Amino acid sequence: MSYTIKLIALECFHAQELDGDEIYIKLDAGKVWQSLPDRMNHVLDDTGQVSEYDFVGGRKQTSEGWLPLTLYKPDDFIYADQSSGAVLQLWDADILTSDDLLGQTPVDAAQAAGGNISVVFQHNGAHYRLTYRVEV
Repeated sequence: MSYTIKLIALECFHAQELDGDEIYIKLDAGKVWQSLPDRMNHVLDDTGQVSEYDFVGGRKQTSEGWLPLTLYKPDDFIYADQSSGAVLQLWDADILTSDDLLGQTPVDAAQAAGGNISVVFQHNGAHYRLTYRVEV
């Protein structure tokens, strides 16, 4: 049975790095989204930092309030035709060392009955919540 994964939101409650994290999301082994050039942070000290992404509404929470995502296309956050169990992973990119896996969660068609699903990732001082939906 094929299913679709829809990203809803990503929230930062505590960044791993003091100046913010360069976050990206992988679906199975492929990168499907990245925050760059923005950095995710729980403290919004400058305009390049974001505390939350609203993938459905096409906006991001910054020190200036909610701003639209550049070149936003809702379909960019919808991953159709998934045919087997998948894995969503949250990563922090690092320049001098290897990237940090902040957490992962399995996804499959059985989750379609659950409405919006929120998963909390806490690792190495980072604290994030990823919300998504599965539809068949």
